[in-house]
Amino acid sequence: MDTKTFFNSIYELAASNAIVIMDTTGTILEVNSAFTKNYGFTTADVQGKSFKLFFTKSDKQKRMPEKELQKVTTTGQSSDDNFIVDKQGIPKRSSGESILVKAANGEHLIVKMIVNLHSKKYLRLLFSETDKLLEAGLSTSTEVPMITLDPSMKILQVNEPFLTLFAIKEKPSRGTRLSALQHSFWKRADVKQLIRETIVGNAPLKRKRFDMQFPEGKKKLSIDSKIIESTSSRGKKVFVIIEEIG
Repeated sequence: MDTKTFFNSIYELAASNAIVIMDTTGTILEVNSAFTKNYGFTTADVQGKSFKLFFTKSDKQKRMPEKELQKVTTTGQSSDDNFIVDKQGIPKRSSGESILVKAANGEHLIVKMIVNLHSKKYLRLLFSETDKLLEAGLSTSTEVPMITLDPSMKILQVNEPFLTLFAIKEKPSRGTRLSALQHSFWKRADVKQLIRETIVGNAPLKRKRFDMQFPEGKKKLSIDSKIIESTSSRGKKVFVIIEEIG
């Protein structure tokens, strides 16, 4: 397979996947038409400039460009989920992956592939397909612990990372009460009350932090939730997403 031709086709024909090619110092060499479509900049606008111009002031202060370059040049890959500033100065939420590649002349280059999460396509998915996307994420994710509850705080579904995080050996059956989970965290009065208030008040959790005691010591958890008003007879569903932060 001619991989060069394959890449050129993706670079030239992609409509949603914006691509930036730069050297290992972060100097921009070229952008594709999808990048121009999503962010306004053409190659002529940015060629020879630092890719720092795509970062917000806050991210620059956090030295995010330098951290990204260091990671991709050291490990060969770097992923990010932050904002890209477009030609009008408007930050757009984006998800990107940078890959270190070797050109035919032996020079190392960085190919950064970006998805504009503000595009019509992804906003449409966000608003009309959120429940399907979350269901798919719950079923297929191997890294993100997730659990789905009904309005009475009964379990609809949990995934394997959830079971692993809380050392639950037997997957709970559908309709099991949250407090019946075999882990002390889900029996805590403050946790149950907060989730109950979330369901009743339709106010999703946003990175709510908790301390949790594991056999190997105390850890911190960050919990987010998303409430989906289902059009079926099942009513609303609450997706709870857990992240271990320390």
